[in-house]
Amino acid sequence: MQPIDLDDLNSEKRYLGQQAYKDSKLANVMFTLELARRLQGTGVTVNCLCPGFIPNTEFLRNNGTFIRGFCRYIIGGLMRPFLKITRTVEEGGQAIVQLAVDEKLAGQTGKFFRDFVEDKVSVEATKEQDQQRLWQISEKMVGLESYQGMD
Repeated sequence: MQPIDLDDLNSEKRYLGQQAYKDSKLANVMFTLELARRLQGTGVTVNCLCPGFIPNTEFLRNNGTFIRGFCRYIIGGLMRPFLKITRTVEEGGQAIVQLAVDEKLAGQTGKFFRDFVEDKVSVEATKEQDQQRLWQISEKMVGLESYQGMD
């Protein structure tokens, strides 16, 4: 996989499905870390998580029928009790809710969680200069580049 291309966040120059997926998840983590830094001292906490592989969503909608069926019915159905790598939609939602309301996590911010425990982020996600640049690009994309309320 290539590093994230902050000059092509929408994959308009080159689209590769796995790269776009990786970059989207990386951008979520980078944005979380930057937002947590910007909100430091306010009492607001910001974290992100991986809810796990949830094959019964529209995640695989752009793949072929075989891949969609295999993931949904074989990996997410028949093999689920044995592989323990997939989650149901409900389990994925529960992970999000738990992260939001679990009192044990009160005051923790700028963290990444997987399977209800804090996990390390990639080296690529920790580059503060890239986090700040992603923030600026995001502001511009949504028309907030002149907003200075959190700087």
